[in-house]
Amino acid sequence: MKKKYTYYLIILFFGYISYAQNYTMSNGANGTTSTCSGTFKDNGNNGVYSSNQNSTITFCPSTPGTAIMLTFTQFNTEESYDVLEVFQGNSATGTPSDVLTGSLTTPFTLVSNSPDGCISFHFESDSSVTYSGWSATISCIEPCTPPIAQLNDTSTVYICSPNAENPGNTTVSFDASPSYSPVGNTISSYEWDWGDGTTTTTTSATTTHTFPTSGIYNVYLTVYDDNPVGCSSTNSMTQAIKVLPDISFTGTSSTLNIGCGDSATLTGVATSQAIIEPAPAYAGGTVSLPDGSGVNYSSTLDFNGYFPSGATMTSGCYPTLTFDLEHSFSGDLQITLIAPTGQSVMVFNQHGGGNNFGTCSNGADNGVPGCTAHYTVVNSGGVAWTAAGVTTTTTSTCATYSGACETGGNYIAQTYNSTNPFTALNGAALNGVWTLQIRDNLTWDDGFISGWSLSFPTSCYGTIDYESPDVVALQWSASGSAPALPTQTTSSTSVTDPGPISCSSCVGTQMTNSPTVGPFNTTGTYTYTLTATDEYGCEFTQDVTVNVSCSCLLTLDSGNTSQTICEGDAITNIVYEFGGDATGVTITGLPTGVSYSTSGNFVTISGTPSVTGVFSYAVTTVGCVTNLTENGTITINTQTVPMFTQLGPFCQNAIPSSLPSSSNNSISGTWSPATIDTSSSGTTTYNFTPNSGQCATATTMDITIGAIPVPTISTTPPSCSADGSSTISNYDPMFTYAFMPNDGTSVGAGGVISGMVIGTSYTVTASNGSCTSGSSLSFSNAAMLTTPDVPTISTTPPSCSADGSSTISNYDPMFTYSFMPNDGTSVGAGGVISQTVQQHKLHGNSKQWQLYIGFIIKFQQCCDVNNSRRSNRQHHTTKL
Repeated sequence: MKKKYTYYLIILFFGYISYAQNYTMSNGANGTTSTCSGTFKDNGNNGVYSSNQNSTITFCPSTPGTAIMLTFTQFNTEESYDVLEVFQGNSATGTPSDVLTGSLTTPFTLVSNSPDGCISFHFESDSSVTYSGWSATISCIEPCTPPIAQLNDTSTVYICSPNAENPGNTTVSFDASPSYSPVGNTISSYEWDWGDGTTTTTTSATTTHTFPTSGIYNVYLTVYDDNPVGCSSTNSMTQAIKVLPDISFTGTSSTLNIGCGDSATLTGVATSQAIIEPAPAYAGGTVSLPDGSGVNYSSTLDFNGYFPSGATMTSGCYPTLTFDLEHSFSGDLQITLIAPTGQSVMVFNQHGGGNNFGTCSNGADNGVPGCTAHYTVVNSGGVAWTAAGVTTTTTSTCATYSGACETGGNYIAQTYNSTNPFTALNGAALNGVWTLQIRDNLTWDDGFISGWSLSFPTSCYGTIDYESPDVVALQWSASGSAPALPTQTTSSTSVTDPGPISCSSCVGTQMTNSPTVGPFNTTGTYTYTLTATDEYGCEFTQDVTVNVSCSCLLTLDSGNTSQTICEGDAITNIVYEFGGDATGVTITGLPTGVSYSTSGNFVTISGTPSVTGVFSYAVTTVGCVTNLTENGTITINTQTVPMFTQLGPFCQNAIPSSLPSSSNNSISGTWSPATIDTSSSGTTTYNFTPNSGQCATATTMDITIGAIPVPTISTTPPSCSADGSSTISNYDPMFTYAFMPNDGTSVGAGGVISGMVIGTSYTVTASNGSCTSGSSLSFSNAAMLTTPDVPTISTTPPSCSADGSSTISNYDPMFTYSFMPNDGTSVGAGGVISQTVQQHKLHGNSKQWQLYIGFIIKFQQCCDVNNSRRSNRQHHTTKL
């Protein structure tokens, strides 16, 4: 049976054959041959090979920079007993890269992937049966330059789940046309690993793929050029496809069953869900397990670069190993997992003796695989290989094998604990090549591994991508005749590891929206839909059904069934809804002025009561088998008149009392104007408005501001016989008068002021006991006038040359002098009197003096001097 590992990187470009020369593998060491041509054959050289052969040979390229390639045109050895082992490099030691035995289909090719281009062989045959052996053409090929894989678009694609109301298209187009060969070769094929467990190879650069369910799919592209050996790209070219998760409605109402007149609370809960990139779990290829009697068979998986640099094994990173194995006689096998740095753990150690692996083990030892079973091995948490009940005698064939099944117990496909603990791997490097080694220890019995895998806990890898879209909107909607929804309120909280998968790094949101709807007044089924939207605009819905069962319905729709109002006020409308079997209602007990009216299924109580008191009313359905009654009370209180103690009167400009905010009978309210104004006299009406809800009427208060008139003074000037005097001309005997200075001055009947000091200035105010007038103008009395002395006349007698003359000897130029008769006589400077006549009459004396020239002098200051003294008259005798 031939086994070839597809994970080897075969870097080839082209080959050639130069000369035809046979290289026969004789028994023993055949050394190293440098060549790029010829034919490699067993020692039978077209015949049969010999028994008991144990030989080695190495071929290295004779042309520098090339590698050996052997194309086998014939291969036939005794299955499992005569074996040709293949080694990469110039030595046939260590673990073979391939083991060739049995009758193999030809042609097939082996190519060196060793840096030196060499390949080595080790052949062993047993002591009995021999076959025709092999023939292989030798050539050398030059290494190829890997092509470069490129995608036209590598940006992440976000797709709404197929379960969304607005599902995205899960069929995605890909374009690898930018891929190229650096040396100008043609890209011949494109290998697509879709990340969902499937792969596709296309010859076209463009293709599409449909992704099955929500998840993160990393699409890997590998391209091959037209080199005959198929050079492939080595660069990483990926694109992430995220089919977004559904939103979870766990916690949301489902079906609500209520009665007529009831309301229902719609509980709405929407929670983010997470998707996470699958942890890398790589599968190895098939492994043939011919009967080797001490021969190791192995397969490898390369985990380079999948872990943080320098990461080593700890208990938290113990892997899970799986293999699909068919083999008769389990006691023949040892299965070992080998770490990149050489640490190893034996996971199965020849347990079970004659037990078998697989659902149908082929016991014929003819190299034909039977039917494998899937086995899982962990450090702990499984069952022991040696535990009771781990085998079954039940067998089942498969599509690839329908032959006889080996009898005996078959290991059940389940999870087993490793024979030795994984602690043996502690400290091993995680990055690198991991090897599964199967050792066949006994003769007879062969088997087959159709595949194997190795996976590590997610936390052990480098960055693992995840997505947990936030819920950004949550809204209810009603359909059909369902009662309308009120204003809706949502709340949002952060949720770590929201599910459904375990992801401690995932953080999403949970939104709630739980409105109350109703009342539901008609029998029926009502549907409300909750719509949740995530941050990518994906919408998901959840329907909630409300089932309503009615017989007779009477509910308060609006208003207060227990109202207290004031006399003269209208009640607040009271509205009832009736339904179900009810065809109407009757209402009794309403106060006069209040009535009801019906519109559809609603009855409204309204009006203004014209009476006072407490009235209990009853609303009763009509038409029900058992009618329903709802009761209420309307209380009408009598209006109260606020009572206040009269304020004022207040004096003008005085500081008044405050208007009270509450009446004597405890009615509170406000005044307009709000404060008493005393700036001007008169009477002002102040309006009091009770605060609402007190059943009180408005009232008023008239407040008077009084003003006392300022006293008016009338003053009489002094005379020659009396001092001046003053009188209060607007005197009011009801007032009290105060003088300043307060020296005993008073006022009597008629307003005559007495007691004033001559020459002193006074002011006076009037008071009625509460208010005081302003001060009068300043006033005073003058003293009685002074009388001048009687003029003294000095007369000069006439002479022969001049008339006689008279002079006022006590003349004062400040006085005015009057003469009688008033005939123009006057007095001048120095008191000289001019223009006298012969005769004057003296006032107050009727006697006339004749024959004399005489005069009478009159002068006046305040009082007249009626007559000058007789002694002042001078008579001049003149004969007529």
